[in-house]
Amino acid sequence: MTRSREFWPVALTLTSGFLVWAAHFAMIYGLTALACARGFNDAKLLGLEVVPLGVGAATLAALLMVVWVIMSCIRWRGPRREDALTRFLRYTTILIGGFAILAIVWDGLPAILIGSPCR
Repeated sequence: MTRSREFWPVALTLTSGFLVWAAHFAMIYGLTALACARGFNDAKLLGLEVVPLGVGAATLAALLMVVWVIMSCIRWRGPRREDALTRFLRYTTILIGGFAILAIVWDGLPAILIGSPCR
């Protein structure tokens, strides 16, 4: 985040954790609903059921994206004397990313542990 801030890049960076979580949420519930509606919930791919495999892959991808955002905020080295607004935006992005990690794990864990939800 630089001194010359534009609204949309800052807003997207700040809320990126929530945006990744929302995409993950829609993807895993969409996959589960589609598998139950079309009857391919018992299909196997690589020896694993399709729904837990898809949810696991989506969860891993979402976690990696949020961790990347958090790490880029932590590693960002701005000017020696960072102004209060830049520091606030950076720390808030990290905090929102942490909450997003909890939400992503919370959403993905049941499908991975329980298996196919259509039974």
